[in-house]
Amino acid sequence: MSADVSDLIRGYLTRTGWEQGPPGPAGALWRQGRTAIAVHEVIRHGSAEWRGVIDRLARHEIRSRESVAADIIGRPGEELPLTCECCKAAPATHLIVADFLKIRRVVKLACEQCGGRDIGYGKGQPPTQVRLYTITEVLDA
Repeated sequence: MSADVSDLIRGYLTRTGWEQGPPGPAGALWRQGRTAIAVHEVIRHGSAEWRGVIDRLARHEIRSRESVAADIIGRPGEELPLTCECCKAAPATHLIVADFLKIRRVVKLACEQCGGRDIGYGKGQPPTQVRLYTITEVLDA
């Protein structure tokens, strides 16, 4: 089964100046100027929906489909920035660690704007402890 690339597509659209309309039953309509692109809630890499979004973006940007796809999913050997798990668009600058009664731990990546707020730790009781770490550099493994 192919990977879900919806978050990557939405992140690309946000970074390149598209505005998301209200969500509908299957996804949302994104607009840039007079151009609109329908983006399904879940898009699998290589699916008809994936090809449709790539084709429309390539036509709009007057670029090849391959170049647009590479900008969305990355090029071989290229390091992709870590993305915020809350807004799914901005680069991650913080790591949030939330403990719940010492039986469950939630770790999330967040951007500067989302770093200080509840980014969906889970339902139920609030965490007993939350630690916020600033990401300063990524070390080679």
